[in-house]
Amino acid sequence: MVTKEEAIRRLRAAGFDNEANDLEAWRDANGNNWGWDGWIRGEHPHVVATIWPNE
Repeated sequence: MVTKEEAIRRLRAAGFDNEANDLEAWRDANGNNWGWDGWIRGEHPHVVATIWPNE
């Protein structure tokens, strides 16, 4: 399972700084990180293979 922090590291390492910044700032309606994976898949689908290379 990829954590949000690991996803941010992978994005930055691949040069997706804007997407990493968006993910770092993202919180759900309750201020939690739950659901970040669904959000990034919908908001930035072009980075899915960077975060989850084996999918």
